[in-house]
Amino acid sequence: MQIHTVKEGDCLYSIARKYEVPVTKILADNDLCTDRLTIGDELIIMTPTRTLSVRGGDTLDGICKRFGVKERDVLALNPSLMGKRKLRPGQILTVKQKSSYIGVGSAVGIAEKGCRYENLTRTLPYLTYLIINSAVIDNGGVSYTYNPEKNLDMAKGDKKITLFGIRDNTDGEFLLSEATREKIIDEAISLAKDAGFCGIAISAGEGGEKYPTEFCDFLLLCRKKLIGCDMILFTEIFPSTPTDASEISDGAILHIDSSSPEKAKEHLKNFSDKAESSKVFIKLDSSIPLGDGEISISDAKELCYRCGSRLSLDKNSLQSGFEYTRYRNGASEKIDISFPSLKLIKAELEALCELGFMGIGFDVDNLPISNLVLFGYLFARADYSLP
Repeated sequence: MQIHTVKEGDCLYSIARKYEVPVTKILADNDLCTDRLTIGDELIIMTPTRTLSVRGGDTLDGICKRFGVKERDVLALNPSLMGKRKLRPGQILTVKQKSSYIGVGSAVGIAEKGCRYENLTRTLPYLTYLIINSAVIDNGGVSYTYNPEKNLDMAKGDKKITLFGIRDNTDGEFLLSEATREKIIDEAISLAKDAGFCGIAISAGEGGEKYPTEFCDFLLLCRKKLIGCDMILFTEIFPSTPTDASEISDGAILHIDSSSPEKAKEHLKNFSDKAESSKVFIKLDSSIPLGDGEISISDAKELCYRCGSRLSLDKNSLQSGFEYTRYRNGASEKIDISFPSLKLIKAELEALCELGFMGIGFDVDNLPISNLVLFGYLFARADYSLP
């Protein structure tokens, strides 16, 4: 595996010849729809050790048995399959890839309302858990924001551990009443059981930092009740959230400062010194600020191409960036856009392994597929039995 930085004069075909890798694999591993490139962008180059051309009558199951590989690994090595098992003659498949794993890791995908089918099917082969954020906490209790049935059926069909994702809309106010806390978790368990989820994922956002003691009390209550239902508990935490929150839960998704390798390593080291890092997933950024809003990293790269800019890499922070001129209401505004480079993601993943964290968490819709391919190269993915 190598990370190639696009230079003046590079084209997809010259890069493919240089590394002796099929153009189609570079396109798939980097989620590129066309062969256009932006100077300064990074491409992940995965060198397969065994490829084959699909023949008439070939099936994914038959190919896996022939080469002694797991179906989930073939799907993860071929993002262009979009998680589909049906093959067509002439397709080039990577069935084996040389990799010296630095550890075993799990991945938690987070599916939001409007999650695109193709993004979910493409990321399922990398996942152990899928959180489907389909409910909110408000002053009246827990209520659905959309019907999770379709995403739930897809994940269960792929034997993923599914979690009923619930976000707090009260800014933590629900935590201040013991009666409300009990009502919330009872309603959440009832909805999760009826739908067929394996557990619950609570995201209190800033409320968990605002009312840390009450948040931990709430999680402890959740944990006790969920154990009785043979269900698991996940939560979302920040560096200032009490470490008890991660220890009470079966898994926690930690947000860290990814502005530089040093900052990320420092945050991870400080957390691992205080808490049980083996139950914690690191949240990989998938969206970045754009003025007063946000944009996905993939869309930012597309924007860079459309406006004819070049990406530059800050060697200290390992942030890739470009200057974008936005026109609104007849006026122009210059905005600096930056996002973590593949080199920074690789450094974070290596630190994750070194400090004993469980794996990664990410938004299914927006995370660049190259980040997942990199994760799959560095880590043997963990399998867990459904509760």
